[in-house]
Amino acid sequence: KYRGRSLGSAANRQLQTGRGPQCCTDGLLHNGYALMHNEPMYEWGDLRIFLAVARAGSALAAAHELDVNQSTVSRRIQALEHALDLTLFDRQNRGHTLTEHGKALLASVQQVARATADVQSAAEHLRRAVFGVVRVTAPEAIAKSFIIPITAAFQQLHPDVRVDQVATDSRLDIVHGEADVAFRASSHPDDPRLVVRRLPDIAWAVYCSQNYANTHGYPSDITKLARHAIIEIEGAMRALPGYQWFISHADTARTISRSNTVPNMNAVLQSGLGVGMLPCSVGDLEPALIRCFDPPDEMRAEFWMVTSQEAQSNAQVRAFIDFAVPRIYARKRHLSGETRRRDAS
Repeated sequence: KYRGRSLGSAANRQLQTGRGPQCCTDGLLHNGYALMHNEPMYEWGDLRIFLAVARAGSALAAAHELDVNQSTVSRRIQALEHALDLTLFDRQNRGHTLTEHGKALLASVQQVARATADVQSAAEHLRRAVFGVVRVTAPEAIAKSFIIPITAAFQQLHPDVRVDQVATDSRLDIVHGEADVAFRASSHPDDPRLVVRRLPDIAWAVYCSQNYANTHGYPSDITKLARHAIIEIEGAMRALPGYQWFISHADTARTISRSNTVPNMNAVLQSGLGVGMLPCSVGDLEPALIRCFDPPDEMRAEFWMVTSQEAQSNAQVRAFIDFAVPRIYARKRHLSGETRRRDAS
């Protein structure tokens, strides 16, 4: 487990002739050993064994503490004494006691132990440190309601991570690195190169403005939708199964406008032109809008976190995902429409 004291005759000849591996003069390390006047000194492992024997009082007890053979402990103590040219322990039947030289060196060796522990602690901190860039994409409504607040909290915890946010309904190519993490309202992503986590479903409902309801009434259930002016969806959201179910109950001859984003749909509905679909997490927060009826199961959209294996290998990406996912789950009631402000009445 511990290397022997001698570098070997060939290595010693190289050191004395200046040939072979380059080394310097007094006190520098060569192959893990401290050198003094071209003579090997000792390793930190030898000092650790010295401390264990001094603490335990015998080679046998130190061997148990360090989980090594007693012969290894005895051999390394002898090697250390030879390297230092000092007798560090009195060996008696009852165990090992420090000599005056050993006592004189004890404080210095303890200081080395503390310094070594500090190095290990600093290295552990560096291994756990999170820094770099995470590129996140989500539809604008999801970004505004969920991802931006979560990102702000994440960056308070990890100030050395920059989170670039791309709010778009377009699907960036995660596999080819257009983004590291995507949040998508869609069916199960079927690309085997993707790493996905399912999030709580997003409830959608039918909304209209209070002004529209005062003038035209409102559809109290999906069967009455065909009587009303419709705001259709276009773009990527049109493929949502919930929208296909919604539009199948509408009279498209009464379509009065189309919108390609949730924020745009929100604004058009507030203008009083007609009725249309919104996520409950958006529509329920708008004082000018009313929910026409409870969100039907047919209009629920699956919600997924998507990344790639390559992106997930980066510590900052893993840290962001591990931070974001439980916080999205914490808002499950908001996503599912259970925290509604009011329905039409």
